[in-house]
Amino acid sequence: MTMKNSFFASLMAGLMVALTTSLLISILFSLFYARDFNNLSFSLFFGYLIGRIGTYFIVLSIVAFCVLSVFRKILKKPLLKRRDFGFYLSGFLAFVLFVSAFLFVNFNVLRYSREFRSYAVNSLIVVVGLLVFILFYRIIPFSFSLSDKRVLRMISIIVGIFLVILSLMNNPLERISTVEDRSLNAQRNYESNGDYIYPKIYTGRKLNIIMLSIDTLREDGLSCYGNPRKTSPYIDALSNDSLLFRNVLSQSSWTLPSHMTMITSLHPSSHGCTTSHVWTGDIERLDEYWVTLPEILRQSGYKTAAFTDGPLLGPVFNFDQGFEVCDDSGGGIISVAQKAIEWMNNLSGDIPFFLFLHCYDVHNYMPPEKHEDMFVKDYNGKLLKYRKKGKVLPQRITANAFYTLSDSDVSYVRALYDAEIFNVDTEFGKILDYLKSKNLYEDAIIIVTSDHGEEFWEHGGTGHGWSLHQHQLKVPLIWKSPFFPDKGKEILMQVGLIDIYPTLLEGLEIPIPFEAQGLSLMPFLKGRNYPKRTFLAEASHLKNQKCLIRDRYSYLYNTYPPIGESVFDLKRFIYVWRAVFQRRGGELFDLVVDKDERNNIIHLKQEEADDMKKEMLENVNLYLGVRLSMKIRKNRMDDKTREELRSLGYIK
Repeated sequence: MTMKNSFFASLMAGLMVALTTSLLISILFSLFYARDFNNLSFSLFFGYLIGRIGTYFIVLSIVAFCVLSVFRKILKKPLLKRRDFGFYLSGFLAFVLFVSAFLFVNFNVLRYSREFRSYAVNSLIVVVGLLVFILFYRIIPFSFSLSDKRVLRMISIIVGIFLVILSLMNNPLERISTVEDRSLNAQRNYESNGDYIYPKIYTGRKLNIIMLSIDTLREDGLSCYGNPRKTSPYIDALSNDSLLFRNVLSQSSWTLPSHMTMITSLHPSSHGCTTSHVWTGDIERLDEYWVTLPEILRQSGYKTAAFTDGPLLGPVFNFDQGFEVCDDSGGGIISVAQKAIEWMNNLSGDIPFFLFLHCYDVHNYMPPEKHEDMFVKDYNGKLLKYRKKGKVLPQRITANAFYTLSDSDVSYVRALYDAEIFNVDTEFGKILDYLKSKNLYEDAIIIVTSDHGEEFWEHGGTGHGWSLHQHQLKVPLIWKSPFFPDKGKEILMQVGLIDIYPTLLEGLEIPIPFEAQGLSLMPFLKGRNYPKRTFLAEASHLKNQKCLIRDRYSYLYNTYPPIGESVFDLKRFIYVWRAVFQRRGGELFDLVVDKDERNNIIHLKQEEADDMKKEMLENVNLYLGVRLSMKIRKNRMDDKTREELRSLGYIK
């Protein structure tokens, strides 16, 4: 068999496997996922899928051809007298299975560990791959040669070109709605056209505001929330002068969408900052037609500044809207606290200010040595080698990149985490001391919270952004304010970070924009009956996880499409499939008797889960519709009207 014919034998093998694989996945998708996607065309999806997988297998067939050609020369000729095409087809199948097994095991089991068992397992995969090849080669019936099959070679070229063209199709899943009616009439309450209609003259209460967001701080990280270690003496003391909210839910499990919700009082589906640029390569900026909390406060006469710990909360993502100063140069809590004190020092005492602070220290697991020694005791486990390599340990924790952790490993990681909390508390204490020294503390509004929590192997993983379990959603909220009726009181009602914006504005006697989707808590803190509420959390790293919390139940929606934007993105592809196998069909937890969400009861309460899923999808599409309708309304306001409103001071 000539080299040219061998190449086409390998190419035809790849095309055959691509066709059958794509057809099988399309059928499975239609059977198990079609109910979640209305108006899905099987032929459109099949065309897209076969284009992506076909192109991938064309590339793989070229690689397989090179590998198998070398392998073919090593083998004895008598083995190859029969079934030359069968050799390449069986070899290609074995090669695909080998690559799949290798990637799956190393991504999900070994997690790229460099231990003896890693090399042993990978060697075993090679041996199994060879055995699979021999098995396929003996049972595959193809025996013809391509030496006199010019038509087949021409067909393989045409099909290959066709599949490459199909691979350029847009993903049809991106255009699918789970709710048919996305009428603009449902958005009639959102009337400000993206501008805050409010006069220049502000007559409300002029109180200084300091808001600290401690990134990745879960609810039980602070000692005032039950941490047995004394991690937060300064914040504990602050809580005695504040309201301490016991049941606070973030609307997302990672930094960008959660903080955008804080400053807009919008769900992630509405403000649109939902997907990590690390995965997609796209930067989802906050649209300027949304009015932010600092914009309102600045228009009301406040000086506004933000000192944050990285570009996610900076001009790159339009987080700076409304901030006169938005410094995202980072440096951790030490740098952030110093810059905050310097900025306050340069202010006139007659003008109120809004100061937003953010730090990644707790996210980083790299506490100062003096604080680490306070919390870490007698650990000599396998994680020490990562801790000694700079940022390697926090990167692995955040990426959920461990196969298994022992109890001592988890305790070590949690000790580093607690040491970081203590470090942040110490530096924030300097800000509190500064306020007291300048007689600014008593009348100031001080808010301490977090954007999301963190998991420590409660569900077989670490980090955040990979699910929407309670340990990733529940965060602290300590709020000192002169307009609250009590201090040192614990608030048990369930609230969201989305409620900070409207509550703060009402307390300052500033009208709340129509767009705000959170709820002002002021009436309920003064004794009014608290309404029954549901809370939606969304926007994990890949935008495909949703969670609805209603009454005592939490419903997690984990039905993933079996493909990503590109099957060439192996990290995403494997992550999505891993999630499909782990949590397909959703999860339901009773938070009253199972606060750690250990027991999925969806099979016992399927009707409850289906009802919550329906409500969740309706809400997601309602909030998405808000964003779409806002874009339309924004375009409808003509330039003349806009200029007239601007001249009167009603918009900026």
